[in-house]
Amino acid sequence: MQDYTQKASPFYGKYWIKQIIIQPGVTTIGNNVFYNFSDLNAVTLPGSLKTIGEHAFDDCKSLTSVKIPKGVTSISQFAFNRCEALTSVSLPEGLTSIGWYSFGGCKSLRSLTIPESVTTIEGHAFENCTSLVSLRIPAGLTHINNCPFGVCTSLTDVTIPLSVYAIEENAFDLCGSLNSVTILNPSCGITWNEYTFINSPFGFTGVIYGYEGSTAQEYANNFGRRFKAISDPAQRALGDVNGDGVVNAEDANEVLIAAAKYGTSGKTGLSEEDAAAADIDDNSLINANDANAILRYATAVGTGGKEKITDFV
Repeated sequence: MQDYTQKASPFYGKYWIKQIIIQPGVTTIGNNVFYNFSDLNAVTLPGSLKTIGEHAFDDCKSLTSVKIPKGVTSISQFAFNRCEALTSVSLPEGLTSIGWYSFGGCKSLRSLTIPESVTTIEGHAFENCTSLVSLRIPAGLTHINNCPFGVCTSLTDVTIPLSVYAIEENAFDLCGSLNSVTILNPSCGITWNEYTFINSPFGFTGVIYGYEGSTAQEYANNFGRRFKAISDPAQRALGDVNGDGVVNAEDANEVLIAAAKYGTSGKTGLSEEDAAAADIDDNSLINANDANAILRYATAVGTGGKEKITDFV
């Protein structure tokens, strides 16, 4: 099967087409192949696909969802840039790199789970995804580049995992709803710039969570940001799956995501520490029972209850 380049494609010049099924055997969609196919609302990618080129689906303003097959290990720059109707993106385990502006301006995208296999997210990758309210950063990521999540104006909270050793300037610039940033690496290098986290014209009015004596605390103190200490990692509370020092519905959601992953791949995607916090009933399984216990406990605590989380098993 011949791979697709801009002119060597059966869809070349057919900008009005609404649905595309790319035949099995195609391994490469080259640069600009479906650029500005503004009526395209559905595309089926084959399991044989390995490469998605630069600007491959750029400016496909009607495209609503995309499922990227397992063989794709990197998404090139601008690949899905300005796909303004895109609400759902399925990224495969095995993906390692998400390119510059690859999903920039996808203004309808509401939630995003980035696979644990991803180690690189280039600058501006998800900039101006203004509907994005839920974001899970993978535990394998090591470096947050310049402005990958800038102008994500609906994003309310983010947890930066222990694996991240550097956060560059403008990483979460102009994220107007962002009220909570948790940095789990106590020695994470944070660019000495007040615009790294911004949610208002006055800077950052939310809370930065981190460990006592951490670079997160040093950054917060230097730029006049609110800081709250989280528990020492060796003292992670049962139920605090995301390690932000609070047991709530977000932790229950992490458990349900992990259980779903286990059902399809045999792996939860949780670190050893996260899994220990998630296994409420101590049966070495992460499932809906654990999530239910977390939710019931969080509800009880929220109304003044003094129960232990294990009381809800």
